[in-house]
Formats: sequence, structure tokens, C-alpha cells
Amino acid sequence: MNRISKIIFRSLIFCAAVLLFLLSVSRLAIENAQRRHFRSSARYMHFENIVEIKYIWPVQRRNPRIAILMVIEPDTKMEFYEHAMSSIACYSRVWNYDFLIVNSSDFRNECTHKDKFFRRHCVAARILGAYDYILFLDADIGVVNPTRRIEEFLDVKAEVIFYDRFYNWEVMAGAYLVKNTNWSKHFLDGFANYEFRLPKSFHGTDNGALHAYLAEVILGTNDAGLATCLHVYSRSRNFLDLFMYEACIRKLLGNSTYFGKIKILPKGKAWARDNWMTNSLWNPERDFMMHNWKLTQLRTYKNAPLP
Repeated sequence: MNRISKIIFRSLIFCAAVLLFLLSVSRLAIENAQRRHFRSSARYMHFENIVEIKYIWPVQRRNPRIAILMVIEPDTKMEFYEHAMSSIACYSRVWNYDFLIVNSSDFRNECTHKDKFFRRHCVAARILGAYDYILFLDADIGVVNPTRRIEEFLDVKAEVIFYDRFYNWEVMAGAYLVKNTNWSKHFLDGFANYEFRLPKSFHGTDNGALHAYLAEVILGTNDAGLATCLHVYSRSRNFLDLFMYEACIRKLLGNSTYFGKIKILPKGKAWARDNWMTNSLWNPERDFMMHNWKLTQLRTYKNAPLP
């Protein structure tokens, strides 16, 4: 290699090194900006025994980077969820997941939704870019079996994973596993924005809206059967009507698990379920998390067998 070739080669190596450095700095700056809301306000500092608060970049050194996210409101009574939140905080420390409890009001400029249940999905979309995956959970979901891992549910074929609830045909809106992709962010924003298209009926907020939105994404807005289900939705007056509409949507979708980039886990195959179905008893071979762990719902049960 002659002298000129050596100079050119060394120059290329130097330029490549500089470019890699700049890309690294840029990535850190972007992700730091994305994390700007993750710090708990002084109002919640007395919950440090519950919440894993992490301030310094990098928040997490693991592959893939996974966070558990709960979105709360300024008036949320945190003590009602202490049992669930403390179990998630402990579980997160054991397995090195980030646990984020985020106040939706910190995103008031990006997420202008009036309904808190829709606003939280907009918040999830804003935070998703800082991680590879986010497990979004209602604040009353807690861990009963810490030996299980979130990685069990990762699926390269799916970008958003929901699950079926046990007692009806409802897809759970308050717990999903989402991958950091542009498609997923767009999906969550579309879900949040369904607030502005709700019928003037007993619509069930995001629980009801999720089913119409899933049908639109999976089947298209011109599907003939969807119009029938939406008619039922528009005339809903109570939970019975709402559950009938949800069953209508599920009939349209069929019994598949995969719907393009969306996956809906069947009953009994997901990371969480409602606790009241078994008097809060759980099976170490199947269960992972429980839903409905509010302080007001905790009871001392009689030592009686389940029916």
C-alpha cells in the first residue's frame, strides 16, 4: 500500500470513528429527551418504598431493554394501589426491568385527551421510544409469581400483544406488551384518539373502544360485519349491551391468535388475569400476575373450598 493509499485509508477510519461517536451521542440525547418525564414529582417521593425511581442514563443495561409502565393521574390515591405497585417494584428490581409510574399530566401538551383511560395510551406511545418493549399495566395489577419472566411473552411475529379475559369475550385494554416500532406507536396513538370517535352510548371507554379499533385495523373500516357491531355499540345502554357488542367484534375476528402485527393471547395463556375468579388463589404453574389488587378490594376470605 503506497503512502497516499495509507493516508486515505487512515482518513476513512478516522471519519468512521467520528461518525459512530456522533451517532452514539445523538442516540443518547434523543433517548434522554424521551425520558424527560420519567422522574416522579416531589408529591410522590414518599412512595420511594414502592417505586423504583431511576434518574441517571443509562437507566437500564440489558438486552432487550424492557420497562413496566403504569400511568396515573394527579389525583390518583396511590395508597389504594400500594399492594400491587410494591410487588411490581420488587419484581422489577429482581429481574432488572425499569418500573415507571408516570403522571399523565406531565404529557398534557402531547396528549390532550380528556378521558384519562385514552390519555394513558398516548403517554405509552411517547415513552415507547426509550425501550425495546414496554409492558403496560393497570395500576391494580401485581405479581404473585416472580419466577416468571416478561421475556416468555416476547414474540418476533407480533408488535402488540393483548389477551382475552376469562369471563367474557373482552380483550383486556389495561395490559398489553408492545414493541418499539413506528407501527406500534402509530397503533397506540390511533387507539388513544378513538376517544374522539366514541358513540353517545354506554361505550365502556377504552375497554369498549379497543374492540372497534382492532376490527378497523385488522379488517378495514369497510367490513360489512363491522357496521352491524358498531350499530350495537351505538345503542349500548349497560354492561350487557357492551359485552354483546364485544362478542360481535370477536365473532368477526375469529379464533386466531395472530392478526398481522397484533397478537391476542387466548384465555389462560397471558401474564395476568382477574383475581376474583379464584378468590385470589393462584397456581404457580400457570399464574404470573393478578388484576384487581386495589386496597378497597382486599378481603380476608373464609377458609371455604371454591365451588
